[in-house]
Amino acid sequence: MTTFDERERAFETKFALEQERVFLGRARGTRALGEWAALQLGLAGEVALNYVHELRRLDVADRTGSALVEKIVHDFDGHGVRTSAEAIRARWDEARLQAIVDLGSGR
Repeated sequence: MTTFDERERAFETKFALEQERVFLGRARGTRALGEWAALQLGLAGEVALNYVHELRRLDVADRTGSALVEKIVHDFDGHGVRTSAEAIRARWDEARLQAIVDLGSGR
């Protein structure tokens, strides 16, 4: 194997690891957002867990995050929880970033 081949393989491996970290960070961030939203809605136990799973499915189905944020806003409105779509997106961004940092530190 040439030096060029070795470098190419190293870059491909690094790219794959970075993409995995982004994916896992998004998944963990979405879970954290779902847990927070469930808490705001007063959900607990199995109901809260199902709500988190529903949000994770929405995130996978719609990678823009629009459907997920719209659902939370709608659910919050129905339960009298006051917040904006922008605030939810900001909380989600923070959760994803924290998840990526945690993944980098081995947590």
